[in-house]
Amino acid sequence: MPDEQEDRSSDDFAERGAVIKGVMKEKSYYYILYIMVHPISIDIIVFLFCKETTRLLAMNELPASENKQLTQFYTPTELICIFRDMISDQNTNKKVIWMRGVYLINNNNKFYNYDILRDQLTGDEITLMVSNELKQKVTNGNLVMVAGIVLREIRKGGYVQLQLKATRIDIIQEQTISETEIKLAELRNIKLKKGFHNVDTLLENKLYTEDRPKIALIFADTSITDKDFITGKAAASSHIDFIEFRVSFNKTSDFLQLLKNLDTQSFDAISIIRGGGTGLEVVDNINLIETIVYMNTPIISAIGHENDKIFIKNIADKVVAVPHALGTYFKDMVERVISEKSKSRAALVEQVKKQYEKQLVQQEEQNKSLQKQLKEITESHKLTSEKSNTQITNLQKQLKEIFETNTVKDKRNQEQITAFTVQIKKLTDNQIEQDRTATKRTEELNKQLIASQIKIDNLLKSIEEKNKQINQLSSKRPGCLGMAATFAGIIIFILFII
Repeated sequence: MPDEQEDRSSDDFAERGAVIKGVMKEKSYYYILYIMVHPISIDIIVFLFCKETTRLLAMNELPASENKQLTQFYTPTELICIFRDMISDQNTNKKVIWMRGVYLINNNNKFYNYDILRDQLTGDEITLMVSNELKQKVTNGNLVMVAGIVLREIRKGGYVQLQLKATRIDIIQEQTISETEIKLAELRNIKLKKGFHNVDTLLENKLYTEDRPKIALIFADTSITDKDFITGKAAASSHIDFIEFRVSFNKTSDFLQLLKNLDTQSFDAISIIRGGGTGLEVVDNINLIETIVYMNTPIISAIGHENDKIFIKNIADKVVAVPHALGTYFKDMVERVISEKSKSRAALVEQVKKQYEKQLVQQEEQNKSLQKQLKEITESHKLTSEKSNTQITNLQKQLKEIFETNTVKDKRNQEQITAFTVQIKKLTDNQIEQDRTATKRTEELNKQLIASQIKIDNLLKSIEEKNKQINQLSSKRPGCLGMAATFAGIIIFILFII
């Protein structure tokens, strides 16, 4: 069963991929025709291409010839593989198209040069793969017609990379744009990639938080400040700090040095102010434009008249049509913020009032609930206190009885102890007297024993003498008389001892 399910899943995947590829092939013919019209259509074709395929995948919509309802989902790898196969199939039927634009030299490669073809009107670009032989025919800035094949490939991350592999190049016009114009266009693209500061939001956020913005105002050293600008600036000065600087716009090095210094001084914005008339080309100096592009501080342009075509407006973060309108811009911003803050305060007061009333109602309900709980707790505490008092009284009574009982027992024990003490004393005295009597008796006995021992020793000596006499007599009169004398001595000795 798992093998059958896997085979069925693979078949559904293949069928669905084939259907999507078929639908896209039918529409790709119209896309390719559109590509031949204009260089910028490359981006449009990619958008339409992805949109159509996404619609088919997301909505599970298939042509009428396919009635199967496919419920299998796709992983990113599977989707990329479908697109890669489809694009690969389209690339096998390569058709040569012609594209028109400005040729810009870019980085070089050993075999191919990856240069740029730029649209004259919009500035949109596409990468050209140009051989060394073809590149020798053109120079930077030529307006050209390029024939080639559009190469499309799915790159890592799932994006489609489009390139035109050039096969022929025809020059329509030599050097349609100057090197300076090319450089300015490059700086504009750099600024686009870096992004523009939203000066309005930046200043308004500071004003809302009552943090005074700090603005640098750069005037040409010989310019005369317009009254309208002065009036607007004076009105905005109540909430914005303005610091004026004057420099000769014709002295580019001084102008650049001033901009670089101000960029390091924590200004919220730098305004460049100059009236119209002759000499406006100084603000489009390539070095000045490059310095502004790489600055971190937002730039406000208030230069010339509204219809003056100057490039600095393309890279400024905020453009004011004419110098005197800059003062009005600051004044209107301050007034708008003050008005909105006032409205916000009124709304805030009303909101706080409603919140306070709501909190008051909630507080009253909470107080009622707390009072009810307090009453319940008080009654419960009263019952508990009565019970506790009863228990305490009973315990005190028991303690008193125990104390009285212990007092009687202690008195009885004390009497017993006193009696025992008297008896022990008597016994001790008797024992001491007995010990003393025994000791005295022992001493007397010892004396008697010593006296007896002395008598025994004397008697033994006497017996020895008697024995000697008896022995002497026995030697003279042997027989029964000697023996009788001996027994008589022994008997006397025993009797003496007893």
